[in-house]
This record gives sequence, C-alpha cells and structure tokens, in this order.
Amino acid sequence: TRYLSRMELWVNERAPEVLGVDCSEPFGAAFVLRDQSWKGRADSNLLIVRRRFVGNGIREDITISHFGEEPSFCSVELVLDTDFADLGQVKSGQVETVGDINAETAPGRLTFRYERGEFVCGTQVHLSYPPHFEGTTAYYELVVPPGDEWSIGIHVIPVVDSRAVVPEDQCGRPTARAQSGARLEAWRE
Repeated sequence: TRYLSRMELWVNERAPEVLGVDCSEPFGAAFVLRDQSWKGRADSNLLIVRRRFVGNGIREDITISHFGEEPSFCSVELVLDTDFADLGQVKSGQVETVGDINAETAPGRLTFRYERGEFVCGTQVHLSYPPHFEGTTAYYELVVPPGDEWSIGIHVIPVVDSRAVVPEDQCGRPTARAQSGARLEAWRE
C-alpha cells in the first residue's frame, strides 16, 4: 500500500531548482535546491536542503538558508496527498482508488484515513511547526533574515491496524544518518 503519493515543496509559488542530490547513505538522501531567480536577478539568495530518511515511515528535514544582504520574504507550500494504491496499481501506472479517503487537519498534523470494506489504514503527517492548511496543502509565510535559516521537520507515519508505526528517526533530534543505515552497517560487520 502506498501511504503517501505526493509530497511536493514549493517556494515562492514555484518548484525549486535542483542543484544536486546525495544518495551516498543507505535509506537516506539529501536534495540541494535553490529558489528560482526572480525576473531581473541573475541568481537566488535562498538555498534549500531537503534531508530525507526512510525507515518505519519517512522523516524529512527542510532547511532554507538565506545568503542575501537584506531580509527575504519566503512563502513555503508543502503539497501532500495519498491514494493508498496497492503495489500492482503503482507498477502498472493505473491507480484507481476504490475505497473512501478522508483528510483531517489539526495544529501541526494532517491525517489521511482510508476505508475499503473491512480494510482500514491511514497516514499521519506531523510537522514540527504548525502551518496554515488549505485542503491537504500546508502553507507557511516567513521572513528569513540575512545569513540566517528556517527549518522544519516532517514525519510521515503509516497507520496499520489502527496503530501508528513508530518512526526510527525523530524530528528535532540531530541525526548523522538514519538508524536503518546504522543497522545495515552493523549487519555488514
């Protein structure tokens, strides 16, 4: 079952430009992006780093760093969705949702619930900084001072048999690598 089918980041109403990707860590990756340049400017002053770890759900840390000389207004949108498609549907590219999907928001959290007959599952998305929600999109408006940064932690947690899976890596705690990667390294030794 696919518990999250969409997690798009938009900065200042546009998809950030990809500068590079680091996949050197098992079960984790870092995506380096920048805000797209505005008309009349050669470059952007905002650098965005998305660090994603997979293990009993997804943990993603997003950091927006500002390298300009003046404060920068920044709108951030996180577009979230799910279809609870099964593996066969995902592989064939023919996703058809048969059951009912409901989404509920609470401060700092979005919960999807899927029901198809007796089968019930869900997805919880926890955000370390409460957003303004419109539907299943989380919105932030902020001003990043020169030489400063803004960060947010996101947990995507599957709910199976009415119980949330316990994530391996906790937002707000520094991590050099996902615990899954540490376990893999220990197993190899």
